Order: sequence, then structure tokens, then C-alpha cells
Amino acid sequence: MSAGEGAVAVVTGAGRGIGRAVALALAARGLRVAACARTVQQLDSLAAEVAAGGRGACLPLVADVTREQDVCRMVEAAEDQLGPIEILVNNAGGGTLGALTDTTTEQWLAAMQVNATGMFLCCREVSRRMLPRGRGCIVNLSSIGARRPLAGMSAYAASKFAALGLTEVMARELRRRGIRVVSLCPGAVDTELRRAGVPDEDRSRIMKPQDVAALVAFLVAGEGAGLRETELEIF
Repeated sequence: MSAGEGAVAVVTGAGRGIGRAVALALAARGLRVAACARTVQQLDSLAAEVAAGGRGACLPLVADVTREQDVCRMVEAAEDQLGPIEILVNNAGGGTLGALTDTTTEQWLAAMQVNATGMFLCCREVSRRMLPRGRGCIVNLSSIGARRPLAGMSAYAASKFAALGLTEVMARELRRRGIRVVSLCPGAVDTELRRAGVPDEDRSRIMKPQDVAALVAFLVAGEGAGLRETELEIF
């Protein structure tokens, strides 16, 4: 069942890139979006753009998803100010690339923290709210790098593969209790982070953040809400 106009969605990593595009796409469908990021200026800009669009609403929430207290406060604020959360889009992520032998322990742990632990914390806290209501949809953004990793992706690919495992377990635990859990594995997407890491790439040949956002909106608030696939790869 799709989320209707006025439904509440939480989007992490909403300050830029895919997360920002997802927040805008959901607001354009009339949803009320709790947008989470670490940078208040990015969130204020997003909220202003949503307001200018005349549909939906945006509640900016500054939080670091790797911090348990931040996640708990974010979820509580979203429900207190907007209402029961029906949708969670876990988009916050990151990580550095480099050969295994050059990867520091700090880089490894940082990738695991944001891509796996942060997702776990958000999923746990939101699903605790969804379960008594018997409905909801959780979309976890992983990466094609988890399924088809390249050299130099040790920390990134491992952390994104952990996200896939978490999603599969959640789907098995929550499906029969009315909560749908889906993982998206995008290929190359033209974001600021990718431009910095691959500056000479032909960006005309890769997806835009809006392409991923359109699929998320289709899955949670459109005709795709009835799909039961646990994992989707997109290019």
C-alpha cells in the first residue's frame, strides 16, 4: 500500500546528493519529510526549496546517524512534530577508497559506522515505532559496489555489503508484521562526492540523484508500493 499525501517520511543524508533529491521528490508528492543531515545550512536550504514548491513539508533535523542519542532524538522529534513515521529512507553514507594495504583502521571503522551502524540505529528506532502500528516502509540505500566491488573498495564494499545483510534480515523479520523493507543498490550517480573522487568522468553517461529519487518515490508513494522485492540494482 502506498503512502498518501500527508504521510511522514524520514530521510537521512538529506543535505545533498541523493538524499536531498529524495526529500524533494517525496515532498513533491505531498509527504511531510523529516530531513536529517549534519549541516544545518544544507537543511535550511532544502526546507526553503520545499516551501517554495508549495507541496508537502520539510522538518530539518540536525543529527549524526552514527550517534545513538542523535538518532533517538531525531526519531522522537519527527513523530512529535509531524506525526507517526510511515517511511524511512536510509541514505546517509560515505567512505574512502584505497588499496587494502593503504586503508587505515580509522578509515575502515568510519565506513562501517556510517554505512552499517548508522543504518542499524535508524532502522531499529523507527521499526520500534512502526511495529505497534503494523505498517511502514523502510528503504535502505546500499551500492552496486556491495555486489560488484572493484579494487580499492575494501572498506566501502564491506560496509555496504553489511547493509545488504541487515536489510535481508529485517525483511524476514518485519514482512509478516506489515513493514516492507527494500534495499536499493545504485550504480554510478552524479553527486558532489563522486565528482570529487572521479573528476574526469563523463557524467552524461551516469545517473543523476533525481533518477534514484524517482525510484524511491515510486516504491514508497507510487504504483511500486506493492512490489515485494528485497533488493533492486539500478544503473
